[in-house]
Order: sequence, then C-alpha cells, then structure tokens
Amino acid sequence: MKRIRKNLFVLSIVVILPMLLVGCKPKVNADESAKIWFNYLVKEDATSISKIGVTQETAKKVEQTRKVTYKKAIKGGFTTGGLKIEEKQLEQMYLAYIGALKKVSVTTEVVSKTSKIAQVKVKETYIINQQADSEKTKEDANKYIESLDPTNAQKFNSEVAKYIFDNEIKKIKNSKISVATKEKTFKFVIKDKMWVPEDISEYTKYTYKVALGN
Repeated sequence: MKRIRKNLFVLSIVVILPMLLVGCKPKVNADESAKIWFNYLVKEDATSISKIGVTQETAKKVEQTRKVTYKKAIKGGFTTGGLKIEEKQLEQMYLAYIGALKKVSVTTEVVSKTSKIAQVKVKETYIINQQADSEKTKEDANKYIESLDPTNAQKFNSEVAKYIFDNEIKKIKNSKISVATKEKTFKFVIKDKMWVPEDISEYTKYTYKVALGN
C-alpha cells in the first residue's frame, strides 16, 4: 500500500498531461506559469488555470480522469492483497489525499531569462512522512489480524480491509506539512505563446513526489 501511495498520483498526472497541453495560448510570466501549473497539478486548484490556456471544461475533465486513475490504482492494490474496498471508501481516500496536498505551499522565482528560455526556481513544502511509526504500525496491524477469526474468509477479509482503510485515512488526515522547503530549478520555454516546463513530465513527477514527502 505504501508503494502504491507513493506512485499513484504521479501515474494519474502522467495520464492526463496530454489533455492539458492542447490549445494553450496564455500570456503570463514564467514564474507565475510555474506556480499555476504546480497549484493545479499538485493541489487541484484551478483558480488561475485559464491564464495558462486551460479552460474550466478541460480542467474538470482532467480532474475526473485523475480521480478515476487514482481510484483504479488504490482498488488494484487492495485486490492484489485479496481484499475488497468499496466505492465510497475510494472516494474518501481520494478526497483525503487532495485535502492533504492542498496544505502544501509553493514559491517560484525566475533565476535567469532570455526571450525564449527561463530558469525558474521552485520551492515547495511537503507532507511529512511518519516513518518513525512504521514499525509500531506494522506490529499493531499484525496483532489485530491475529485476533480475528480466520475461519470465515469473507468476514476476515472485510475486517482486514476496513482496518487498513481506517488507518490509512487516519494517517492522511493527520499529516503534517513541513516548515522546511525543497527546491529545484527548471527550464521553461515558450510554446504556443506560453511558458511551459521544457520537460513537463519531469516537472510533474518531481513536484508531486516532493509534495508527497518522497
């Protein structure tokens, strides 16, 4: 589940990137463009998305595609473990992740710029992983599972799935955001009258992984 949690948002974003790069013709500075892309891709904040040429209609389609991809990844993780998760639980987990990511902040700064190329420094806070509790969490989970009656397979699987889900939701909702920041400088180029990351896949993967505390 931890491995899935680290990669599922990156996967969902990679799926929808082509939808965002069609017909974009805004006129904003490179640093502002970097912040708008970050806020939308990481925090699902579409407030200023029109400034980088993405319509609200496209934004909604992208969000729906991301949600479907996310839920599919989580459901697959449970299914692989022989467990079942309900649609309502998938929705709750998705909203919990988005809620945590909305707390992350970003600042952007143009380091250097020519007429066609800009170097933009992106500094972001991130969700603090509670890895110090991982061993205790594992021990508690093992004790709980050992306390269950394994003779009724359906009930056993249902209770294990609920235990995993409840703990995952609790962990997400209790997430803390760092005071410290991580930073990286990205090259932005002009495309269709818009400043965009030269390698938008790299930009997306990096900012997401950092935001998730990876």
